[in-house]
Amino acid sequence: MPSPGLLKRIERFWEVIEKLRKIASRSVEEIISNFLLYDSVERNLHIAPEILFDVSQIIKDLSTL
Repeated sequence: MPSPGLLKRIERFWEVIEKLRKIASRSVEEIISNFLLYDSVERNLHIAPEILFDVSQIIKDLSTL
């Protein structure tokens, strides 16, 4: 059974992806001209790989047990 921390990070990853999907339905011009949308895209594109890195570290740590 995966650890609660691992499951939480995976859930958070999918939340980030869903946010990006919603924003992707907007035009590029709208995203660029709306600083809140732009900042959201930038932040979520930053968070997603960090979460994946965390997940990989948890899996790596579990494999050494």
